[in-house]
Amino acid sequence: MYWEVIKEIIGVLGGVSAILIGLFAFYGKSLLIRIASKYNENVLKELEKVKAEMILNQKSYESQLPFIVDYYTLFYKQYRRCQQYANFEIIKHPDLGEVCTKNLFECELDSFKTSWDEIEPRVRLILPKKAYQLHCEVTESFNLFTQESKKLSGNSHEKKKNLRDVFKNIHEIKETLELLLREHLRA
Repeated sequence: MYWEVIKEIIGVLGGVSAILIGLFAFYGKSLLIRIASKYNENVLKELEKVKAEMILNQKSYESQLPFIVDYYTLFYKQYRRCQQYANFEIIKHPDLGEVCTKNLFECELDSFKTSWDEIEPRVRLILPKKAYQLHCEVTESFNLFTQESKKLSGNSHEKKKNLRDVFKNIHEIKETLELLLREHLRA
């Protein structure tokens, strides 16, 4: 009889244990599902924020890209005119034949200055900070180049030492600006 009571107690406790284990498993599973659901919900909200920010960045990039390319094109044309004037007396132009580099530089100067002044407000807003600082430096260098060119009485290579020195600075700025703009456009 003693064994029967023990068997009955073990049976009762075993049955209760099985029921309790089942209840705890069910509760644990439902708790885990709720936690995972909240976590997924938070992750989806964060993904939506990131997606919205990426769309905004893409639209901003798409609207800025043509301006940056136009800015660099204008800059590079003036850079090339300065390069030609500083290093050569005469160049062979495909349409115009032999052209005096001083005349070519002076002929395009007013047009460049007008275009450069027109883009200044957008440059201040759109270019990254370091690129804008380079823009200011190159503007000063272009002005100095123009001042030095006005001091020259002729177009001989020997008289252009100061012009070439100013152009070296313009060239260094161009190299740095190109790296910054490439980095900015790839980001």
